[in-house]
Amino acid sequence: MTAYYRVSTKATQQKSSFANQPDFFRAVLQQPEYGSFEETPFYFDYGITGTKLKRDGFIQMLKDAGLRVEQISREKIPHPLYPNKTMSQDKLLVSVDNKKKPKFKEIWVKSTSRFARNINGYEILECLLLKGVYVRFLDNNIVVNSQSSLSQIRKKMDEDMAYSETLSRNAQIYLQQRTAQNILWGELYGYDYHPKDRKTGRNPYYTINNAEAEVITKIFNLAANGSSQKEIAKILTEQGYKARKGGNFAPCVIGRYIRNEKFMGLNPLGKYTGGPIFQKLDTVQIKDNYPTKETPDLPAIVSKELWHKANQIRASKVRTTNEKKQPNGIKPPQSKYSMILKCSLCGNHFVYGNNRGNYFYKCSTKANHSVNACRCGNVMGYDLTKFMQQLENGGMAELINSDSLNNILAIITLIESDIQNVKNPKLSKELSAKERAITLQINNNIEKGHTLLEMLSDASFSVDSLAQLRTTYKTLDDETKALQSELKALTEPNEQRIDRLYKLFSIAEELITNYQNHKEH
Repeated sequence: MTAYYRVSTKATQQKSSFANQPDFFRAVLQQPEYGSFEETPFYFDYGITGTKLKRDGFIQMLKDAGLRVEQISREKIPHPLYPNKTMSQDKLLVSVDNKKKPKFKEIWVKSTSRFARNINGYEILECLLLKGVYVRFLDNNIVVNSQSSLSQIRKKMDEDMAYSETLSRNAQIYLQQRTAQNILWGELYGYDYHPKDRKTGRNPYYTINNAEAEVITKIFNLAANGSSQKEIAKILTEQGYKARKGGNFAPCVIGRYIRNEKFMGLNPLGKYTGGPIFQKLDTVQIKDNYPTKETPDLPAIVSKELWHKANQIRASKVRTTNEKKQPNGIKPPQSKYSMILKCSLCGNHFVYGNNRGNYFYKCSTKANHSVNACRCGNVMGYDLTKFMQQLENGGMAELINSDSLNNILAIITLIESDIQNVKNPKLSKELSAKERAITLQINNNIEKGHTLLEMLSDASFSVDSLAQLRTTYKTLDDETKALQSELKALTEPNEQRIDRLYKLFSIAEELITNYQNHKEH
């Protein structure tokens, strides 16, 4: 046998868990029922989430199990929520390799979540089964050695994915709470960070680190006097200043310091986002219009006047794509269409350019991040002029009529659906099945909730364990309420559907009238 273990983060509290897991497997191996097994080297990954399959230790284990593992690095695509950012499409293609002999017969894993919190984990288990390598999930007491055990473990893997999504949602809620309470968070050069004091209940706070604050002040003064990030980094290196870990200051780090509102005593709340789980951004996105608040727990190192002056000068040095000069040194003329045109693939605006006098428009995502970020085609200036002339000569009226007709058809589809449900609310077997599934899940959640409440009443738990149980109960309760809302929508009474039909008929009549009037004119 071999074993696979991992922890999701490199946090201090997970270090002991990571160190103890090999001993756990060896302790199990000493039990009489496992006497026929011999240990081979274990596989592990440190600080990598189970939502990703791209884990070095995990991949090597699959190869040693006699599988062929190919990493398909598909092109980066615009993020569905942040069109000006990209997300990776890396995927593992796993298949049986007939030329390889497995180095072990079983893989031991503590739980399904340690193996994978990803839908592709089920496909990997299928390939291992075909190769004759079984996976033993010790906490679940399940060995994947047949098709029936595969279906048994699939439900558990679905629950793991749902749990990851719940954790992500709870993290977002916690972030919102922290934002509302104006709580500080994170180590920062220039300050000494003091985490929350559990005894007194005092929230995290900063105190100025005088030696580092001297460097921060120098950075802002140099920036306010016109020095670039690269020039500032060079000056600091020449003068012998070092970053906290002993290295030289990089220009990109200088830029982050200059943009950080904390140095003028303002706490930027919810400034960054890494994207939702399973759709992580390649780089962190700065949110639009995030709030900043003063707090006595954050003393200022530089004045607001100096901070704004440094940032104004920095912004004046950053040229947008439209402002960049062409190779021949001629700045392209501005066009009224540049900010009006939108990319059909990523939703970003177009920028204007020319190639030896041939004017064209290009998606700004492609212009800034290469063709791998967005494959939208360029629009030639003469084609756009021709199209605009067609719109002026009656083409716009045709577009409006077509759009109005599509809206009418959409409303009619909604009306037909509601009429069908009023005539026979239980006509759809699929809907009834969904209602039953949701009801079953609600009942299961309620039973789990009762169990958790009984555990919470047990005084033998530690403070940390009780806090974890309370968090689990709240998560379960929130999920149950969401399911109850969904079930209520599915079992909507006819009276509400009829009220909505009156509104839909009114909207449809108005749309049809406007459509007829527009056609006449």
